[in-house]
This record gives sequence, C-alpha cells and structure tokens, in this order.
Amino acid sequence: MSVTVVTFKDEDCDGDRVPIGPVVVIRAEGEDAEAAAAAGVPFRYQPEQAEDLGWKSYREAVAIAGEHGVPLTEW
Repeated sequence: MSVTVVTFKDEDCDGDRVPIGPVVVIRAEGEDAEAAAAAGVPFRYQPEQAEDLGWKSYREAVAIAGEHGVPLTEW
C-alpha cells in the first residue's frame, strides 16, 4: 500500500490575491503508509518521504494534487 499526500499552507497572496504558500508531496510505503494513514497523514511521515516543492499558488497546488490523483490537503 502506498499513500501520497499533497499539502498546501496558505501563507500569503500574490498580486492577484491568489493564495500562495509551501507545497509538500509526501509518499509513504508499506507499514509506514499504513501508520501514516491511521495517524492522519501528513502528521506522521518521515522527512525522507517528503518532497518540498517550495512556494506555489493555490491553483498550482491543486494541479499537483490532481497529477497525483489525490485531493489537496490544506492547512
């Protein structure tokens, strides 16, 4: 079993008032995935499972989540 989560934290707005903030993709495999899913990813993951994509717009974050076939997790 594998879990992929794409997270977005609204930290600011760009010039068009579109929310922007950090985007992280978290991937967990096997027992880590089961534990992460049970604990409510992304609260439980190992740093090596996370890919920090830097600051993106909300629209970009939604698109990235769509590429992974998961809903966007917002903070």
